[in-house]
Amino acid sequence: MTLEDCLQEQERTLHDSSFEYSWALPRIRHAHNGGEIRLLTARRYTCDGFDAQTNTVYEFNGCFWHGCPMCFPNRTEPHARLCDLTMDDVYQTHQQKLTTLRQAVQGDEQIRYYDFKSLYPHVNKYCPYPVGHPTIITQPSIEHGLAHWFGVAPVTILLPRDLYHPVLHYRCKDKLIFPLCAACVDTLVDAPLLQKVQYVCDHAPCERALTGT
Repeated sequence: MTLEDCLQEQERTLHDSSFEYSWALPRIRHAHNGGEIRLLTARRYTCDGFDAQTNTVYEFNGCFWHGCPMCFPNRTEPHARLCDLTMDDVYQTHQQKLTTLRQAVQGDEQIRYYDFKSLYPHVNKYCPYPVGHPTIITQPSIEHGLAHWFGVAPVTILLPRDLYHPVLHYRCKDKLIFPLCAACVDTLVDAPLLQKVQYVCDHAPCERALTGT
């Protein structure tokens, strides 16, 4: 089952919901449940999910739809779903999107690109760092707040329960996770995926809080 068809928005939402439901089934093998598998041994292509019971392959916006040269080295091979195009045609169409975006600019218009995920290199390049031998302060004055100080501080933060994209990391059993509850991670780090999906957090604030620098 492939979700990257030319669907209307309302149909796409319905299919996505069905996809997410199927993803939680324990028999679906994927990156977080036994690892992705390679169906075609002669190629490097791996599928996002596979249900051996129904012989169903799950893929969402993968290399098949981009005509990836690495996964599909036969560039003249017809695309299985886009019959009028070869794999190379699909790849070139995908690459032309960048050119089309540049050509859309006219006159003195400008295109600006913001990468909201690469904060680490941004901080390394533009933000100050504490250097040298540290001065350890065990009883800082809180009169002016934490912003009054410059340095590294161990802090404990209580995360909101309804944050859609967690941003603070927590390490447990050599796994780096971005949770909303530390106790949930400690409890479910090795649990099956279906149990994680159905789990409801009822931990106290002191158990949920993350501590770090």
